[in-house]
Amino acid sequence: MIGDTTAVYTLQPGFVGEGKRMAIISYAQNREDVLLHRVLSDSSRGLYIDVGACHPVTHSVTKHFYERGWDGINIEPIPAMCEALAQDRPRDLNLCVGLSDREGILNFHECINLAELSTFSDEQAEGLRRSGLAIVDHEIPVTTLASVCERHVHRTIEFLKVDVESFEREVLAGADWSRYRPRIVLVEATRPSTNIPCHEEWEPILLAADYLFAFFDGLNRYYVRAEDRELIPRLAVPANVFDDFEMHEYRSQIDGCREQIDGFRGQIDGLRSELERTRQSLVEVEAARFRAQAGLEETRAALAAQRKEWEESQAELHAAWSRLDHTAAELAPFRELGPIAIEVARGLRRLSTRAPRLAAMSKWMIRHVQPRLRVSLPEG
Repeated sequence: MIGDTTAVYTLQPGFVGEGKRMAIISYAQNREDVLLHRVLSDSSRGLYIDVGACHPVTHSVTKHFYERGWDGINIEPIPAMCEALAQDRPRDLNLCVGLSDREGILNFHECINLAELSTFSDEQAEGLRRSGLAIVDHEIPVTTLASVCERHVHRTIEFLKVDVESFEREVLAGADWSRYRPRIVLVEATRPSTNIPCHEEWEPILLAADYLFAFFDGLNRYYVRAEDRELIPRLAVPANVFDDFEMHEYRSQIDGCREQIDGFRGQIDGLRSELERTRQSLVEVEAARFRAQAGLEETRAALAAQRKEWEESQAELHAAWSRLDHTAAELAPFRELGPIAIEVARGLRRLSTRAPRLAAMSKWMIRHVQPRLRVSLPEG
């Protein structure tokens, strides 16, 4: 059972314009979760039922409450969407069935292009086909809201959301409003993808169950059970700046930009590291250049010293050649004297060391007498 249905709801600080609350993230298409949060902000762990839940995040009325620690029952007949809900909402009960006013098998028209437009309504499906959308029909089991509650609900239902694309009357007709009374019921109240009201088809069911109309947000109509009529003033105005909320779409874009910025920062840090490595490499190259320059200067100095030594050697060599030429010139007059002349020359050299004057006189005599000797001497 749902427990005590007569619990008193007291107005808490933080109602529109009062106090300061932490900003909430709104996922719902028409900010339905903002209105519900405003009314039910005192419930720390509530229970919700989402009929036609579809995607677990995009346009979800219940995602915000799940993040707050709530849990609930999601009714979604499309297998892929139900699996996505199960992955995103492990605390929730996710039922891949349809709801109607009786149990059985119904033909379900799944819209391939826009899953949220899928419906049990034959008329609605025909309109989707005429608009060019791809529709796939398949039979699926359906049960009633009363049966779901009897099997799975054991405490107060904080709110019930119904969005089933022109099949709302059948869903509401299949509830047991005397035993299971959600504090708030919100139902899509216009024909799909239009602003044409359609609540007259199903509103009598809620009014007969002692629910009071509280607010119309342009898409949904909100009803409060009579025993919680004091909640109605909280639904007097639409979601606004005083509710202190952020839209998930913008938050996602901001987070995406932050991720890009973080990525750019990472790239910048990488470039800075690469620049630092390059700078260090340049320092090392410059140091190597200085070492090479110093080595080159040393090599140049060594080459200059070697050149100097070579030039000195050349000078000494030229001097030696000059001395040799001078000696050859001195010995030239004695070349034709043969071995005797050489012996005489050697004798004169030895004499020059002991008696320079005598040696000089001997040389003079040889130079002047030699021509006459050559003539007087016999040939051979």
